[in-house]
Amino acid sequence: MFAYKFSGTMVMLMGIVVASMATFSSATWKKIGINVVENGIVTTGTVIDINKKGIYRAPFVRFKAKNGRTYQFLSQFDRNQDLFNLKIGQKIEIIYDEKNPNIAQENTFWARYGPRVIPAGMGAVMFLTGLFVFTRGRRRRRYYYD
Repeated sequence: MFAYKFSGTMVMLMGIVVASMATFSSATWKKIGINVVENGIVTTGTVIDINKKGIYRAPFVRFKAKNGRTYQFLSQFDRNQDLFNLKIGQKIEIIYDEKNPNIAQENTFWARYGPRVIPAGMGAVMFLTGLFVFTRGRRRRRYYYD
């Protein structure tokens, strides 16, 4: 009975900690290597090459910034080869930081918000699992003693 309450509480706390990762500011995400551009400039880029890492694929993209210079970057959003549908020469929408055009990424939901949605989702699942274990332990105790 105590074990249900204790383990449920611990899992709920772990869920809260993991979910709180989703509230990091974009500056914090940049520090850990994830370039999240909050208020960038949207433009079109061209896929110039495909980076292959095992079964994962990520495009190298070239684009022209507002300042007239050309930049290129490797997308940090790797996809499974079965889900990768980009071809060399294909135009895609990108977003870049106006002050530092070297910070750029694809302008898709998963590329922009995936680093926040995934930890938040994992935290929510952990929290709900802990809540279930916690309440199940309380119910079992009540019926056990009745």
